Amino acid sequence: MLPFILGAKDVRDDGNCGFRAIADFMGYGENNWRRVRKELLQEFHRNNLTYQLLFRHAERLEEVERRLDYFDYFPPRDYWFLIPDMGYIVANCYNVVLMHFGKHLMTCFTFLPMDSTPLSMVDRREISLGFVNTNHFVQVHLTPFHPMPLPPIVDGWFKHSLLLANGWLPPYSDRLHAGKDIFDTDYPDDEKIVGVHCPIDEKFVTLDSD
Repeated sequence: MLPFILGAKDVRDDGNCGFRAIADFMGYGENNWRRVRKELLQEFHRNNLTYQLLFRHAERLEEVERRLDYFDYFPPRDYWFLIPDMGYIVANCYNVVLMHFGKHLMTCFTFLPMDSTPLSMVDRREISLGFVNTNHFVQVHLTPFHPMPLPPIVDGWFKHSLLLANGWLPPYSDRLHAGKDIFDTDYPDDEKIVGVHCPIDEKFVTLDSD
């Protein structure tokens, strides 16, 4: 995958690094991390039924809301950016494809918007986060229109996305197949990926930042 990576961009490691990285991707500048927290919190409230279906348990919903609803510097660990939960919210809020690359293969995911009409490949935006040093998020910059093998689509997208969002997936079919050996996912060799259930158990993945 290295030939497809242009480089990484660091952000300040003050406990808001995940939000800083997203703010910079959105063109706000990393210092506008509060705006991202606010917008993700608004998305969480606006589509709360979706997140109830995704996260299932009241405790998990309360945790996500608590993590987002914090606007001071140097937040305690309980208020840091969280994957996979916030990956769903970022993809839905900003209508982007988000790739997350963790230290372990089982922590690498691709997040697609769940409730929007798909954009063309020319118009859609892909952004990537890397999780480093067991506590910090950075931006990962990939070559434009790269054919890099993709991490698996998160399981919740297949279970809870709206029908109108189905078209986000097919353009990535070949790249998902190419990534199945790298990321140890089980897609049939002779089948296009247009609605295949991904065998990912998210209860094992709760990464924090900073």
